[in-house]
Amino acid sequence: MKWFGVFVVIFSFTIALGTTECLPPPPVCPECPECPVCPVCPTAIAAPVLIELCAKGDACPDPPAGEWPCDASGAGAIGAYVPEGPTFSFVLEGVVPRADTDYVAIYYPDPWPGEGLICLSAPTLSGSDGAIAVSNSAAIGTSLPIATDDNLADGAKIWLVPASMVDCEGQVMANWSDCEGILFEKDMANRVFYNYVAP
Repeated sequence: MKWFGVFVVIFSFTIALGTTECLPPPPVCPECPECPVCPVCPTAIAAPVLIELCAKGDACPDPPAGEWPCDASGAGAIGAYVPEGPTFSFVLEGVVPRADTDYVAIYYPDPWPGEGLICLSAPTLSGSDGAIAVSNSAAIGTSLPIATDDNLADGAKIWLVPASMVDCEGQVMANWSDCEGILFEKDMANRVFYNYVAP
């Protein structure tokens, strides 16, 4: 029952973005009479894709080559994102390693220190038990991964990071001092491909 509430949130997110959200101009959608003030039919929005994050504290101080295994802490999050549109819309909910700590959802491009990094959310405070829920429709103005990302062919890394570790304005990681506190993409299958569509 631990993840029941998370699945409800993601299901609601999927329904909302898949059937009712309206995209901005220029084209008009004549097949959409139920949405008279909406220039683009809502059914044109791509279906959300599920993603999963987890803590990898045992490996992150000296990251191994290839995929990192999730650690035994049980910290992790599940969520969904919309793979195409004018904004990067997503939701993540779960438990982070650090309680009572501000976290930021980020896109991290390799190599270190992640030049071109994008903060996808404002800082969100985790609960006393580490519980957290983050969602946003971020106007990032670019597809993911970006062209300079070493992971261009493999997909973008979306992480939940303690806010003290990231320089959102400078678009880089500020430090690696608490990598045990990060929720990383679970594996390669949980990398992200997002296609930016200009409004």
